[in-house]
Amino acid sequence: MTDDKTMNTTRLLTAFLLALWALAGEPTRAQELRGPSPLGQYFGFRPVEIFKLERRSSNLLARDLDRDGLVDLVLADNSHSRIDYLRQRKKKPDVAAAADFDEDINQVKNDWRFEHRKIPVDRQVSALVAGDFNGDGRPDLAYLGTPNYLVVRFQPKDGEWSEKVEFRIPDINPIRGSLVTGDLDGNGRSDLVVLGKFETFIYYQSKDGKLGTPRLLMNTSAQLGLAIVGDLDGDGREDLCYATVESQKRSFCARLQDKTGRLGPEVRFELPAHRDVRLQDIDGRRGQELVVVESSTNRVKLLKVQGPAADGDGPKTKQRLIQYGFGRQGAARTEQLRDVATGDVDGDGRTDVLVSDPAGARVIVFRQRPTGGLDLGTAFPGLEDTRHVKIGNVDGAAGNEVIVVSVKEKTLGISQMANGRLGFPKPLAVTGSPLACELVNLDGKPGPEIVYVAKPASGRGYVLGALAKGKNGQLSARSFGKLAQVPVPVKGTPQYLVAVDANLDGRPDLLVFQDLEQPPALMIGQADGGMKAVSGSGGIQLGSIDPGQLFVGRLEKQSILVAQQKFARNLALTTSGGWQVIDQYNVTESNAKIAGVAALDLDATPGKEIVLVDTGVRQLRMMRQEGKGKLFRPWREVELGTLAYRTNRIADLDGDKREDLLLVGNGKFAVLYNGQTGPRLKELASFEPRRKQALFSTTVSGDLNGDGRVDVAAIDKRSHRISLLDHSPARGLRHALDFRVFEQKSFRGAAGGGAGSEPREVLIADVTGDDRPDLVMLVHDRVLVYPQDAGDAAKPKKPKAK
Repeated sequence: MTDDKTMNTTRLLTAFLLALWALAGEPTRAQELRGPSPLGQYFGFRPVEIFKLERRSSNLLARDLDRDGLVDLVLADNSHSRIDYLRQRKKKPDVAAAADFDEDINQVKNDWRFEHRKIPVDRQVSALVAGDFNGDGRPDLAYLGTPNYLVVRFQPKDGEWSEKVEFRIPDINPIRGSLVTGDLDGNGRSDLVVLGKFETFIYYQSKDGKLGTPRLLMNTSAQLGLAIVGDLDGDGREDLCYATVESQKRSFCARLQDKTGRLGPEVRFELPAHRDVRLQDIDGRRGQELVVVESSTNRVKLLKVQGPAADGDGPKTKQRLIQYGFGRQGAARTEQLRDVATGDVDGDGRTDVLVSDPAGARVIVFRQRPTGGLDLGTAFPGLEDTRHVKIGNVDGAAGNEVIVVSVKEKTLGISQMANGRLGFPKPLAVTGSPLACELVNLDGKPGPEIVYVAKPASGRGYVLGALAKGKNGQLSARSFGKLAQVPVPVKGTPQYLVAVDANLDGRPDLLVFQDLEQPPALMIGQADGGMKAVSGSGGIQLGSIDPGQLFVGRLEKQSILVAQQKFARNLALTTSGGWQVIDQYNVTESNAKIAGVAALDLDATPGKEIVLVDTGVRQLRMMRQEGKGKLFRPWREVELGTLAYRTNRIADLDGDKREDLLLVGNGKFAVLYNGQTGPRLKELASFEPRRKQALFSTTVSGDLNGDGRVDVAAIDKRSHRISLLDHSPARGLRHALDFRVFEQKSFRGAAGGGAGSEPREVLIADVTGDDRPDLVMLVHDRVLVYPQDAGDAAKPKKPKAK
C-alpha cells in the first residue's frame, strides 16, 4: 500500500549507489536484514549530493548564517586553519560555478548546492557553535581555540569576519562537547557556556549585547562533557545538561533554570550505562525528550523528564540527592582535611553552609536563598591550609562569627560576614599551635566558648585550651576549673574535636580524634568546669573510627550513633569508661558497608528515622520504628550515586522547618531535602536493533518522511550504517530502513588509516530549501547530503469510481 510519502525505489537506489561509488568506488546495495520493514516505503531520498572537504573537518553545524531563509553548513577545517562556510545557493548557477573547493582531477565533482566561503582562524578549533552573541540580529560563530581560549567571531554586515573577541579560560579541556550556547538567564539572548575541569564558565549576554565577566559554577567532578542546552523539564526555560564521569561511571546531570533566570544545583538522573544522550522534542509537547543509546543493551530509548507528581501515574517518586560542587579538588588526603559547618552566616535567620578549602586558601559560603535551598556558593579568601570551620555567636554581639583553624599558619582566626562579604580571619591569642577547634557551651550560659587543641610551645604533648567572651565582648583565655589548659593523652596527632554528652550528665564532653588509626580520646566534663581524660577498660570500645562514622544528635534523648561496617549503634558511656549499646541497626546484605549514620524526622510523624550511609551498595538506607517493640526496620532507599562519602550534617537548608541531610564527599556535598522529590524520568519508547552486529554510537532526530512526526536516525559508526526509526506515540520506535554508507574494505590501506569511526558527524536539517529536513553526514573528507524525497513521482492514481 502506498500514499504521498511512498519512496521512489529508483531514486533511493541511485542515492545509495552514488554515495558508495563516490566514497568507495565499489557499488553495494542498502540492506535490510530479516526482510524489509513495511515502514521503509514511507522513507526516501533523492540522489546524494557530495561536497569535498578535508579529513580533519569537524564540528558540523547547520544554521542560516546570512538570514536569506536558506540553511547553511559550517565546519572547522584545522588542516587549513579555517572555518568552512558552505552557503546554500537559491538555485543552480546558469554557468558552471568556479571550482571553489580544492579538487583533484580524479575527485568526484562537487554538487552546485553550496558556495564555499572560508573564514581564517589562528587557533585550532576544538568546538564550534553558532548564535547571535552581540544582539545585532546576525548569527555569529564562537569556538574553543587551543589551548585555552574562547573566541567569538562576529558576523559583519558586509565584508570579512574580522571583528572578534577572545577570552582566556584556565583549566579547560578543549574538546567538542565542552562548548554550548543557549538562553540560560531567560532574557532572550544567546549565552555561552564552557565546561572547565574545575569550574563551568557562563558568559551571559547583557541586554546591550555585551559578553562580560563569566559567572563561575563550581563543578562537582573534574570530568564534565557532552554539554547540551534545552528545555528539559518543560517550563519553557532552557537548562544546562552534561555528562560526568566518576569511578569509571558516566552520569547524566542537569542544572535547571529557575523562574528568576538562575541555574540551580546539579541534579543527577538515574540512567543505565550509556554511550550517548541527546535532547530532542520528539512528542511536540512542552519539554524535550532524552534520546539515549544504552551501552550494555545497545537499545535506543526515549525518556521524558516529569515532575514528582506528573499525571499522577507510576510508582511513588523516590527522593533525590541534589549536589553542590567545590570546584577545584585537591589530592585525596587534602579532600579529607576539608571541614563543613552549618549556621546562619549572613544574619538573615536562615541556615547556610560553610566549606573549608585547605589547598585553595579560601572558605566557600553556600547561602540559603529566600525561596528555599542553597545557592551555588561563593568563595572568599582565607588562611592557607584552613582545616576547620565553625559557626556560632562567641562574642555575644549581634550575628554569628566564623571560627577557623589553619594548621600551616598556626592560627586560630575569627571573621564575620558584612555587606555580603566574609571578612578575612583575624588571629586570636592562643597558647601553642592550634590543630583543631570546637564550639562548646562550657558554663551553661548563652553562647558557646571556643575550645581548641594545640601543641604547646615546649613541643611536648597536646593540650586543650579555651577562649570565652569577657564583659566587653572581647575573647580571652578561659580555664578548665583550676587548670589553664588540660593535657590530652593521645599517641597520634589530634585531627578533630567533637562535642558530645557521653555520660548523659548534661555537661559537655569532648572526643579528640587522632591519626595513626588510634581510637579517639574521651575528655569528660567535670562539675568544676574542668576536663578529665577517661580511658575505657573492658567492654565495648569505639575502636579506630573517623568523625564521618559518628553522629551526635537526638532520638528520644541525646544520642551518640556510630557506623561500623554492617550496622550502626546507639551508644552511651558506662561508669567504668566503656560503652553500652542502647540500640543497634543491622543490615544483612553481604555487600553492605555502613560508613555513616544520621537521625532525623523524615516522615513528619512523631519520632525520628535512622539513615545508614551504605557505600558498599551505594544507597542511603532509611529505617523507622514499627510494631509494638518499636524496632527500626527498613523503610526506603535513596541512590547515593558516586559520592565518596566522608561525613554528614543535619540542618534546615530550605526554610521549611524540617531538618535536611547533608552528605559531604570529595569535591562536593549533596543534600537530601526532606520531603521533597525531584524530577523523574519516564520511558516513552525503546528500540532494540535487528542486526546483532549493530553498535549504535549516537542519534539524530527530525521529520525524515514529511508525516509531521519526528523520526530518529541511529548511527552505527562501526559498521558505517544508518538505521531510520519511525516514531509514533501509540507504537513507539519502530524500524523503518537500514542502509550502509560505505564499504569498509575499500578504505583499508588508504590515506588516513582505514575506515575508522564513520560517519563521524550527522545532523538533520533542511539544506535544500524545500521545507523538508534532509540527512547530512560528515564522512572521511566530505559532506554527504541525502535530500528528502517527497515521493510525488510514486504517488498512486486513485481508481475511477464505478
